[in-house]
Amino acid sequence: MVAGYWILKPMLAIRTGPAFGCIVPFACRAVFPVVSSAAMATPKIALLAGASGLVGSLLLDELLATSEYSRVYALSRRPLHREHPRLANRVVRFEQLAAELKGLAADDAFCCLGTTIAKAGSQTEFRRVDVDLVLAFARVAHAAKVTRFVVVTSVGADAAAKNFYLRTKGEL
Repeated sequence: MVAGYWILKPMLAIRTGPAFGCIVPFACRAVFPVVSSAAMATPKIALLAGASGLVGSLLLDELLATSEYSRVYALSRRPLHREHPRLANRVVRFEQLAAELKGLAADDAFCCLGTTIAKAGSQTEFRRVDVDLVLAFARVAHAAKVTRFVVVTSVGADAAAKNFYLRTKGEL
């Protein structure tokens, strides 16, 4: 029995159904059901990359608030300093993600990795984080046998865009 749906549109995510009302500003391309815990045979495992950022931290709150997941692996570069019985914060080197997460199994993966050109310092470093590390996480998620992968991009993301930021986001 499906209890509701996450409807993710550019710049807005709205949870509908019995517990609707959560609005989180971000850009994402996906629609997936939120299944009630009573309807699930076994609780699922979520894998979240980018849990320390704005979008990732809000998503982490939502993942921990639902009973859909028995475990949430939150991947980050530094400790999150957060406690929850279902949270497993894995401090990782994203450049070596495949080796660090070898053998990990999950049902759903959420990628909130990203930076700004100002923080990255160059277009090359920006692309490394926003494209290369996202694709590396996607490969790890695939190896972990996830059945649902959600990635945060940007409104206006287009591989043919003239703007570097939008073009890079669109290359995913």
